[in-house]
Amino acid sequence: MKTLTLLLGTALAALLFCALILFRKGARNANWHEKVSEKVNRAWARLTAEPPALEDKTIAEDRAILEEKLFEIPGVDTRQGLALLGWEEGLYRSVLRSYVESAPTLLDTLRGVTEDTLKDYAIHMHSFKGASASIGAEGIGEKAAVLESMAKAGDADGVLAGNAAFLKEADSIVKECRNWLNRSGGKEQQRGG
Repeated sequence: MKTLTLLLGTALAALLFCALILFRKGARNANWHEKVSEKVNRAWARLTAEPPALEDKTIAEDRAILEEKLFEIPGVDTRQGLALLGWEEGLYRSVLRSYVESAPTLLDTLRGVTEDTLKDYAIHMHSFKGASASIGAEGIGEKAAVLESMAKAGDADGVLAGNAAFLKEADSIVKECRNWLNRSGGKEQQRGG
C-alpha cells in the first residue's frame, strides 16, 4: 500500500508538472485545459488498470528492450521513470523533454538564494523535487528534499552551504537528459509521434 501511495504521489507530481507546462503555454493555446484533462484521464486509467501479466512474452520482451535502451542516463533511473508512466516510452520522452526545457529556468531561480528568499526557495525546490521524481531522478530529488526542509526551517546557513553542490549536480543531470534525448532522436520522435 505504501508503494502504491508513493507511486500515485509521484505520478500526480508528474501530472502537475505537465499541467504547469501546458498552463504556461495556455496563453497561446485556448484548449490547454482539454489537453491536461485528457492526459490526466489517460494516466489515471494506466495507474488503475490491472498490470499486464508478465507471462505474456511480447510484453516482457518490450519491457526488456525499453529498459535496455533507457538505462543510460547518469543520475536518472529511467526504468523507474518509465514504470511510473506505464512503460509508455513516448510519454516518458515527453515528460523528460518537459523536464529538460523547464528545469534550467527553475534552477536559475534557486541560484540567487538569500536568507530573505528562503520561502520562495523552498517552493521552487519542492517543484524541482517533484519534477525530478517524475523522471526517476530520485538521488537529486532526495537532495532537493533536504534543502527544501532546511529552507522551510529557516536554516539559511545550511541552504547556502549545500546549494552550490546541489546546483552543480542538478545541472549535470539536466545536461545528461538533454544529451540522451538528442542521441536517441527525442526531437524527431516528438514531431513524428
